[in-house]
Amino acid sequence: MTERVLVAVDGTKASNTALEIACALCDTYDANLGLLCVMEPGKVSDDLIKGAVIEGVVKRPSYDDWYHNSIDTAASVGISQEAQRAEYVARLSTAIAENIVSEAEAYSKDSAAKGVKTFVRAGDVAEEIVKVAKDNDVDVIVMGHDQRGRLASLIVGSVAEKVVRDAPCACLVYCQPKD
Repeated sequence: MTERVLVAVDGTKASNTALEIACALCDTYDANLGLLCVMEPGKVSDDLIKGAVIEGVVKRPSYDDWYHNSIDTAASVGISQEAQRAEYVARLSTAIAENIVSEAEAYSKDSAAKGVKTFVRAGDVAEEIVKVAKDNDVDVIVMGHDQRGRLASLIVGSVAEKVVRDAPCACLVYCQPKD
């Protein structure tokens, strides 16, 4: 019986469709819904930071203050600017993930899920999805997949592939059609 559905969300088209599927499963099986967003701070690009500023996830003054203060602080206490940036990016990653989960939670309010639980994690995406599924006795994991090229998947690997291989439960992977 399906009582707990976990969906991994990251704001992409594929994960948004996975969220729709997870909500439909919860409606069908009268199940609880878990919403999980995992950010890898080491993989946050400057473009993502700029996008977060543009989207209002982080306010421009706070970014500018951080940038200028980090240079002064790093120089005065001997902390590298890279270390300051890493700390800021970790906080920003959390803010972005919380925003993504919040939007997914708002969408899921229209579903008939018995309950909704949210999770925000930092680390390796596949490992964190599997860990949350194990820790919460999840019955099915739903996730989206963007269908990168074969070469990219061979070099980097696929999060979906790793989750399917290591998951303690059934997995449903929605493959986003190539445009």
